Amino acid sequence: MGLLLSVIQIFFPVIVLFLLFLMRALGAGDIKLFSMIGSIWNLKILFYCIVWSFLTGAVLSLIKLLYHRNLIARLRYFLGYTERCFLAKRLLIYREPSDGKQNTISFSIAVLTGFIVTMGVIM
Repeated sequence: MGLLLSVIQIFFPVIVLFLLFLMRALGAGDIKLFSMIGSIWNLKILFYCIVWSFLTGAVLSLIKLLYHRNLIARLRYFLGYTERCFLAKRLLIYREPSDGKQNTISFSIAVLTGFIVTMGVIM
């Protein structure tokens, strides 16, 4: 029974986050990191870790967008992206040519922070 529960907890992030992976908004390594957390801890901790990680990622992204002063440009690109997906009636890759890593964050930092916050809240 424990093995089955562990397998479910490993595949939970894959199933839940697969859409973001298809959009190239989240990397496979980030999903594997969540799967490892799920293999060691329970679904409740995994769920809270995912929630806190995405909240942390949102804050880090907002800080980066404000720092580079491209918040409005990125919001326009996102609206255009959703319009293109709607017109194409399919999910498109979410990419825009940019200067280096200006429009990306290292999500593993958000996962670590989300895990630490989860441990502080749950434990």
